[in-house]
Amino acid sequence: MLFYISLFLFVILVVSIYPRSKKTAIFLLCIICFFSMFRGENVGTDTSAILNTEKALSFFILYDSQGMISRSSELLYMGLLMFISEFNLPGEIAIYFFSITTMLFLYLALKRSGVAMPIAVLVFTLMYYLLSFNIARQCLAISILLYAYTFLISEKPKTLVFFILLFVAMMFHMSSIIALLVFVALYLNIELNRKLLTTIALCITLLNVISPIPIVDTIFSFFASSVTYLQKYEDVSETLQMNIFGKLNYLITALLYIYIFAQSSKEKYADKWDLLFYMGLVSYLFTAFSNSDIARISNVFMIFQIIYVSKFFTSPKGVLPFWVFVIFHTLMRLYFTSKNMGGVLPYELSI
Repeated sequence: MLFYISLFLFVILVVSIYPRSKKTAIFLLCIICFFSMFRGENVGTDTSAILNTEKALSFFILYDSQGMISRSSELLYMGLLMFISEFNLPGEIAIYFFSITTMLFLYLALKRSGVAMPIAVLVFTLMYYLLSFNIARQCLAISILLYAYTFLISEKPKTLVFFILLFVAMMFHMSSIIALLVFVALYLNIELNRKLLTTIALCITLLNVISPIPIVDTIFSFFASSVTYLQKYEDVSETLQMNIFGKLNYLITALLYIYIFAQSSKEKYADKWDLLFYMGLVSYLFTAFSNSDIARISNVFMIFQIIYVSKFFTSPKGVLPFWVFVIFHTLMRLYFTSKNMGGVLPYELSI
């Protein structure tokens, strides 16, 4: 834990001194990329499990040592594994690749969005750095999507570029396909009242706080036996602290995001930036307590929060929320990591 604490404090200190320097952002991205690369092969990704179970690789198909077959349409990911397997390279190569490309696309997205890059890097560090240890492959995919989103929200949208980047992201992690909902939502260009959206988000938050069972799990309970469902709910409670502390964490996080959404503009109707952020907000509100793959899928939308909240933090109204965000997220991430929640193993430097 000492390493995590030191790294977080270092990034916070540097950003507080140089909040708008592009060189500072590049420096911080290199730092967190380096420690992400050499964190130890056994942390994150499915790659180690696949390469260490004597599976023969080919495009679309995996053959394990017992002849069992599983299929995959994530061609770029499978191609990477084939390359590693063909040349008998160490599994860490995949982690190096994921770390470098994730930071590269993050940099490209922040550069196109025009936000204060060091602040955005800090937001990414607090929200996704530790989580990326467990979902390195998806973290690469959503960083590609973040870059793709910048082509949709620009003054002159480039739809073709968005779909090309979406396809690339899908070839690493198929959950990226639901980013099509973003395109549909922005393409329809429906005028939605900001106050109405804020009220809906508050109602969802309140419902989740007072409900003894998370909304998403309540829905899925209708499709499972009572015995299976009760066991699943027990696992959720044990994993994500579905208690007063867990709900307090959820409530503060939700209210902070809702406040940022409500105060980000004086316009009556939400624009493209607002709608994309709101999709991430709602996905968080519904899936925050879920320990299933559904919670991970929500990252496809939530990744845009990095750009949106960073933009708000540089406004006059954003100073106090910025420090609330930094202090609260730092404490919460370090606490969850200390309890090994989210599958983040203790840090292991492996060079």
